Amino acid sequence: MQLLTRFFNIKKGEGKPFLILFIHFFSFSAMGITAGSARDAFFLTLFEKTYLPLMYVAIAVVMAGVIPLYTKLSRNRNITNVIFVSAVIFGLSMFPLIHFLSGWFIPLLYIWIELIIVLTITQFWILAGEIFNLRQAKRLFGLISGSGAIASMVIGFSIRPFVQTFGSEKLLYATAFFLGMIAITSFFIKPFHVILQSGPAKSENVKEKNKKKFDQYLIAIIVLISAMAIVSKFVDYQFKISASNAYPTQDELVNFFGLFYALTGAAAFIVQFFLTGKILSKYGVLIGLLILPAAVFAGSVGFLMVPVLVAIFIPKFADQVFKFTINNATIQLLWLPIPPKTKKETKPVIDGTIKAFMEGIAGLTIFIAARWMSLHLLSIAVLVIAAVWIYYTFRIKNGYVKALQKAIEKRHLNFEDLEINVADSVIVETIDKTLHADEEVKQLFALELIEGIPLTPWAESLNKLFQDSTLEVRKAILRISADNSKVISDEELLEVLKIRDFAEIAMNVSGKRNLSSAIPILEKYLSDSDPELQLMAAASLQCFKSVKIPEARKLIQEKMSSDNPKIQAMAIRLLV
Repeated sequence: MQLLTRFFNIKKGEGKPFLILFIHFFSFSAMGITAGSARDAFFLTLFEKTYLPLMYVAIAVVMAGVIPLYTKLSRNRNITNVIFVSAVIFGLSMFPLIHFLSGWFIPLLYIWIELIIVLTITQFWILAGEIFNLRQAKRLFGLISGSGAIASMVIGFSIRPFVQTFGSEKLLYATAFFLGMIAITSFFIKPFHVILQSGPAKSENVKEKNKKKFDQYLIAIIVLISAMAIVSKFVDYQFKISASNAYPTQDELVNFFGLFYALTGAAAFIVQFFLTGKILSKYGVLIGLLILPAAVFAGSVGFLMVPVLVAIFIPKFADQVFKFTINNATIQLLWLPIPPKTKKETKPVIDGTIKAFMEGIAGLTIFIAARWMSLHLLSIAVLVIAAVWIYYTFRIKNGYVKALQKAIEKRHLNFEDLEINVADSVIVETIDKTLHADEEVKQLFALELIEGIPLTPWAESLNKLFQDSTLEVRKAILRISADNSKVISDEELLEVLKIRDFAEIAMNVSGKRNLSSAIPILEKYLSDSDPELQLMAAASLQCFKSVKIPEARKLIQEKMSSDNPKIQAMAIRLLV
């Protein structure tokens, strides 16, 4: 267990809540696969499948009404209680539904399952955000979301033997089981939950809000997200109809969907943990944004020329794998340079209202177009929209660079708003230029920005700056590089530990690195003329096996009787 926590960088006190949330997200993903596979198979085999596009429209309309109602009902309530009650209700609803798999209950089931999936994932991320702070989230959320890929593989490959043994209808019982697991984990996570106090809502100036205009950069983001939403629905429709034609029976179709989720889960796991960070850091946001539309474009060309299931499998596979991995990570980077207030006002509108509206428009368009054109000809619309998507991707690259530079100049860039722990090549280059600026203020701001994220991209620049810069800049570099010996080596740390101006910070860093070779230097500071350095040295020695630990403890106790209130308070704090 300790080996795993070290490998995954899980710190003390994080293990249990991490494990509970890992199981919670695994259960959610498993629930989504069992419920989604069953829902799609029921609709495509037991109902008129030409109405599938209208389900996209119906879901968009229902969500527009349910989300505000749910928000109102759950406001000021403990999220763990909300999740528990919701999961119990959703789980119990599966039992009667299994007896009504006919007629208009099928589309109602389709909408109900989608509602369950959307609300459950929304609840999870709210809960996770109240369990871990932003810095913890950057380390742990990627690992937690990785359980979703594991669930896709495990459950996807398990669907075939399950259906052969129990039948596809019983997948709703499996769905109820995983919803029960969600209820259980919501109960066990309670001791780790921090209840966020929400005061009265602040009144906003409506006139000012209405005057707020989307600039060109935000418009480009809207185009990208809208194009992604529309293309995703077109490809989803083509894929599901092609699958239902190839596998006409309910059990065959469920088995196929299970295999699809297993394969996409395995691919998503590889992309998320082994490729996303490397691609973004080496090639930047442009390549990160181009991978999904380029793959969908190429796959749709193939389906247009050869309208078979294998051909449409490619763009659907790309959509399922890249949308939730590298594309999602890159979209998060696009939001980074936007001022916090603007982001708070526009992101929910773009990700929620506009995206849902576009999905509804896509559904309506598909329903009308499918009446008079063949399934494969819908790829023409996909190719046109994907082309617009690719065009705006090139445009947004320039806007991203300018917005990033502007954000740094105005000092409103905040890496704590970034939900991932990765920096793309543009961020690396822009921060690097700021580190080499002539003004100390700019250098200090750049150091403040990168504190808490991996420093390896700037290791060389930081080391050079540490060797030749102002005292405050050198102190800041020393402070933020405690966990990275590539920035300041252990040998360099020992040298600065001997310099009084750096001694206090260097003592903390040597303690964090467990640098036993620092013991002789620390022991000398016990007899220093500066009582603060004496106390810091005494505290640092507690981390090591030093023969002078009894002397260090005695020194701290003596300083508790100091005439200097500051030294006295410091000694009390260190003793506690």
